[in-house]
Amino acid sequence: LALVGFSQGTMMSLYVGLRRDQPLAGILGFSGTVVGARNLKDNLRSKPAVMLIHGDRDPVIPIAAMFDSAEALAAAGHGALWHVSYGIP
Repeated sequence: LALVGFSQGTMMSLYVGLRRDQPLAGILGFSGTVVGARNLKDNLRSKPAVMLIHGDRDPVIPIAAMFDSAEALAAAGHGALWHVSYGIP
């Protein structure tokens, strides 16, 4: 099972997927961010593969949110791959 989300769907996928007792195969998030990063380390139950993708021209959620999310995952003892889609909103 893998969770895939766009924007708020990414937020929900990361929130639920990282807190499941049964690990997922992975989480793929487009143009979202980690919600609850401050408590993530205490609430992390599994470490599925995580891939974050974000357009550098996103007018709703700035690309910095992707880098903040990757840093939050690393601070919680997990990590993520990420990709910037240049010229994409």
